[in-house]
Amino acid sequence: GVLGHGAGYSDYKTLEEALGTNLINYVYNSDNPSSQILDRKKLTPEAGKLIDEFLRRVKDKYNDPNPTTHYTDGTFHAWCVFNEVMPLALKNYGEINADTLRKAFLEVDYPPERDPRGWGAKFAPPDHQYAGQNLRAPGTLMQWVDGKEYIVWPKAMQTIDPKLPMPKDSTLAK
Repeated sequence: GVLGHGAGYSDYKTLEEALGTNLINYVYNSDNPSSQILDRKKLTPEAGKLIDEFLRRVKDKYNDPNPTTHYTDGTFHAWCVFNEVMPLALKNYGEINADTLRKAFLEVDYPPERDPRGWGAKFAPPDHQYAGQNLRAPGTLMQWVDGKEYIVWPKAMQTIDPKLPMPKDSTLAK
């Protein structure tokens, strides 16, 4: 199997069309998951409704029923800022500016099940070794299997066990 990160690897369908099914089947990609591949049973109903609205708008505007992760990234990173960070800055500090936004980012704390990306958000403080990073974002490993994208890691988000094809004579073959 091939392992990629973002960029072209997240657009499995285009890769499959360009390279053929034999080369792209079982390819892994480490990136944010596309929201439509998340297991909705692991999300709140509100997060599911946001995903439904997002998918409807992408389909209406771009005629894309299966958007890549980059759609999800842009939409729901902005959602975090506009629906979590900015309201917190206004509530706790009375205005929105660089300083109040910085403080509000450090106060944001919501669990994965509330997040249409499946991760949640809690940002590391300045003195932390990962200052500014989302400590709830574990990274995600997806795999393209028989024309469909699945989440294979982390276990909490997993939608399929990883497929590791082996030669038929291998003791590890299924």
